[in-house]
Amino acid sequence: MPNLEQLILSGNNIRALSGDNIFEQLPNLKIVDLFGNMIDRISPLALQNIKKPISLLLGYNKIFDLSQFFVSFSGANIKHLDLSNNLFDSLSEFPKIESLTKITIFMSSLVTINGNHFKNLEKLEHLDLSVSKVRTIEPNSFQSAKNKLIVSINSNKIESLEPILQCFNGSSAINALFLEGNNIKKLPEFPPLPNLNYLSLRGNYIAEISDTTKRSLANVQTINLSANNLTQYPSFEKCASLYIDYQMSQMSIGDYAFDR
Repeated sequence: MPNLEQLILSGNNIRALSGDNIFEQLPNLKIVDLFGNMIDRISPLALQNIKKPISLLLGYNKIFDLSQFFVSFSGANIKHLDLSNNLFDSLSEFPKIESLTKITIFMSSLVTINGNHFKNLEKLEHLDLSVSKVRTIEPNSFQSAKNKLIVSINSNKIESLEPILQCFNGSSAINALFLEGNNIKKLPEFPPLPNLNYLSLRGNYIAEISDTTKRSLANVQTINLSANNLTQYPSFEKCASLYIDYQMSQMSIGDYAFDR
C-alpha cells in the first residue's frame, strides 16, 4: 500500500506494537490513529525508518510505563505525539525526536512538569496539557525551546498562577499561553515574556486586574478575558485585541453599563 496516507485503527483491541520497522513499507504515511485500543507495550525498533513525519495518536490506551515507549520514540520520525488519557501519572525525559513539534497529553493525572521533560525537543511548537491535574511547572522547563511555543493548560483547576508563571520567566519562546477554564481569581504580575502575543484566561473567576499586572502585559497583542467576573473595563496599553463577553453581573465602561 505505497499510497496509504492515513492508517486508522482506533477502537480495536490492539495490545502491542510488535516487530521492527512496522511502517517502513508505507512511504506516504502521515497519520497513524491508534486511539482507544489496549496498547501497553511497544517493540524498541517498531517505529524506526518511517519515511515522512507522522502524527502518532496513542490516546485512550493502557500506557502505564512511558520509559519503554520513550525507547521506541527515540529517533522516530514523529511530528505530533498524542498520549492523552492513558495510565501514567508522571513524565520522564523525552528522548531526542528531531521532527516532533506537538505533544498532546489531554486528560492525564500529571501534577508536576519539570525542566528535564522537554529539554531534548528543540523543535517543539505546541504542548497541550489540558484537562489534567497540573499544579506546578518547574523553572526553566522550556528554556531549550527554539521555536515560538504554544502552551495550553486549560481546565486543570489551577487556583494560583505564580507557580505556573515562574517556569516561563524570561522565556523568549512562549508565543501563546492558554489558561482557560481554571479556578483563577487573581492575576499576579507576569514575568518578562518578550514574545508572548496571545493570552487566554477565558472562563476563570477574575474580578479585577491590578495596574501592575496590566503593565506586565503591555506588549501582549491579544488577551481573552471572556466569561470571568469583571465589573470594570480593563484597558491594556498596547493590546490590539481584547475579548470580553458580558455574561457577568454588570460591566461599566465609562458612563455606560452592560447588563447580563
